[in-house]
Amino acid sequence: MGLSQDYPNVAEWVVKDTGYQAGEMVKYEGNIFKASYWAGAAPGQDPGWAIYDEMYDLTSTGNGQAKIIAYIPTWRKAEGFNYGNDEMYRYITHGIISFLQFSESNIGEFDQAALADVNAIIAEVVSAGHRNGTRISVAIGGAVDYGFLYFMERIGNNPSDPLLDQVVQNVITFVRANNLDGIDLDLECWWAKDGSDSGDQGGRQKSDGPHPAGRGLAEFARRLKEAMPNKIISAAVFATSWYGNNYDSALINYVDWVGIMSYDLTGSWNDSPVGPQTAAYKVRNQEDYMAEQQGEWPGPRQPGEGSDPISNNPIFSVEDSVWYWTNKFFVNWQGAGQNIPRNKIAGGVPIYGYDFAYPKEPDDLSGQVPPGYKSVRYRDILSQFPDAHTDAKANIKVPGSTPRPPFISASGNYPYAHNIYFETPGTAIEKLNLLKKIGAQGVIIWELSNDVWEEGKSIIKALYRNSGNPEPKPPILVEKPPQTIGGKRYNERSYLCTHNAFTNYEDARWTACNQSVSLTHQLERGVRALMLDTYYVEPGDGDVFKVIPEPGVYLLHEVNKRGWIAGISYAQPSRQLYQALNDVGKFLKEHREEVVTIFLEDYSYEKDPKLIESQILRADIEVKELIYNPNDHADNESGWKVKEKKQWPLLSDMIAWNKRLVIFGNRSENNSKFVAYDQDYIKENCWSLGDLAEKWDCPCRWNKGNYQDAKDYPKLFVFNHFRNAPTAITAAIDNTYDKIMDRINNRCFNEDPNKPDPKRPNQFPNFVAVDFFELPTFGNTNAGDVVRVLSEKMGNQG
Repeated sequence: MGLSQDYPNVAEWVVKDTGYQAGEMVKYEGNIFKASYWAGAAPGQDPGWAIYDEMYDLTSTGNGQAKIIAYIPTWRKAEGFNYGNDEMYRYITHGIISFLQFSESNIGEFDQAALADVNAIIAEVVSAGHRNGTRISVAIGGAVDYGFLYFMERIGNNPSDPLLDQVVQNVITFVRANNLDGIDLDLECWWAKDGSDSGDQGGRQKSDGPHPAGRGLAEFARRLKEAMPNKIISAAVFATSWYGNNYDSALINYVDWVGIMSYDLTGSWNDSPVGPQTAAYKVRNQEDYMAEQQGEWPGPRQPGEGSDPISNNPIFSVEDSVWYWTNKFFVNWQGAGQNIPRNKIAGGVPIYGYDFAYPKEPDDLSGQVPPGYKSVRYRDILSQFPDAHTDAKANIKVPGSTPRPPFISASGNYPYAHNIYFETPGTAIEKLNLLKKIGAQGVIIWELSNDVWEEGKSIIKALYRNSGNPEPKPPILVEKPPQTIGGKRYNERSYLCTHNAFTNYEDARWTACNQSVSLTHQLERGVRALMLDTYYVEPGDGDVFKVIPEPGVYLLHEVNKRGWIAGISYAQPSRQLYQALNDVGKFLKEHREEVVTIFLEDYSYEKDPKLIESQILRADIEVKELIYNPNDHADNESGWKVKEKKQWPLLSDMIAWNKRLVIFGNRSENNSKFVAYDQDYIKENCWSLGDLAEKWDCPCRWNKGNYQDAKDYPKLFVFNHFRNAPTAITAAIDNTYDKIMDRINNRCFNEDPNKPDPKRPNQFPNFVAVDFFELPTFGNTNAGDVVRVLSEKMGNQG
């Protein structure tokens, strides 16, 4: 099913004078259509045609790595569920805490009980998730969040409602405060709160347009994405048209994915057919399920739909859901489908089943018995039936005589003690393969705590190992949790940087020093970024004073320009780059919560672009292992590639990965698995204030003074603040807090926000580079105070 070879005898559709009779089949644009009644025009034009199958080998492009997205319920804490279990997060790519809900009485405010439940687990989940490279969001909404429905309906009827600005800001604050990677929007509650049919908002005709709350959801998503472009915005939607038509298809423009809840396709309502709740492919032989129904097979949903009970009461599948949401030819009695791109969807995988021999049990909170059949967690199914994970049909039937659920009018007992339809690792993989085949993003899983983690039985492990993602590695644990870095990303802090950090009198006897103390002492006193110049030289290569003992990459200053001038272009003892890296590596080993950045102005590339890499490999082995590289092509063990992720990693993650050294090089030739090309990731102002500190503007160092932002990820800003010739006296004058902040505030940002100036970076510096970093002293504020204030300010930027 689903391949062109399955239909060798079905002809392509052509115009026929006689048209096509009911039951005839044709091929058209990669789909198989069957005439429900006489059809003359082409499929998509004549309503007599209905999709019978899709030939995926002709219509879809497979996807590589699939997302494994699992919902994480807050209410399992009372059961003693371990939210910090690293093993769980190793096998999912995304986790979504469920649910943060809105108040019904105070529209737009968070429900305090739900907020408390989220707050009780969020720190543990985020920490464990990030420790294992898993991105963590929080879901807003859920099956009982009528406050969200009311709020979205209000916004749908009035998109300019000022309450929306307030709520968006509250969500942003919550995301930032908890180090979250995104927000998931779960607008459900389309049914009447009192359970009456009169309040059910399903069955909406597509021609009526989306429900006002559906329009509100799209607007909410738009505003969130504009406010947090580097965060994940996703949504969960119902799988079929009964509630699906309530959503606005414009939602897809503002979310990273839409998760189609293609579970509960049977079982969750009183007149549900008995059968698989989440089949991967369309169930065509539904007659096979007639004998096990609880009484008569349910009748048509709408009067006049016809007499065929099978066609009018289908057991739906993931495939049916995919067609409704994405196939441009889909149509049913409610109208056309949603026709959204398949590369923006994820399909549902339930880690539970339904036992059709029993009704639902009373709700834990209200004590009321909800409609539908009994839901059974996968872990509980395995407890009772240890071999259930191997069942080829994903169906356990135990003969018996059981009183029928109270909502069933049929007489007599049900001839089963259990009739459970559920998900197994095998059926979950079948779903995943279908979704990968059609180019979907992956799967959404409800929910994480229902699974078991035993090899061969775990559904989530089976999904991950068939997703195309790399085999997970154990997390790297730090000796103690970071205390000072908060929840900020690498680009959300400012760092004190030393210009020409190597020209100091402690490491070597430089006369024209830019710094007073050694690299080690700079780091110990708060410097977190070092600028180093590197040259390849050999003994006797212009070295008339014989200060170069062996060929290598040395820390020299303008030796190609000035020649060999003692204390100015070279100093003794001569130091190679690997020796400086050893100093940095030793500091990082002793300070497990710190991150250091190195900026190389490299001239060794003229000899061989790989010389820098050879120096890194020559350094202590710990240095190589400490390097975090944002490059897409890097051998990046953290898995965090900035251009792909569209944001920088959290500092807490870099610490957890033990990837705490970042090296940028000024030549594209340096680009390697250890060194990133600086212009790919950095904006940097022109390097000098001039001789008299007269050059107060901040044009770019490159590109004729014009700054170039990256479109999909934020660039770092290196702010150079030093004169042509270094002296301690001028540094003490230039390095005051007031002067540096005045230049940043008045020369780095656009004078008129409505008129961007390409020669201004328009952002706070991530690195403040100065000479004699400790000056001025005697109680005066300096560059160290600047970076502390900037780090606080950047936490509040949009």
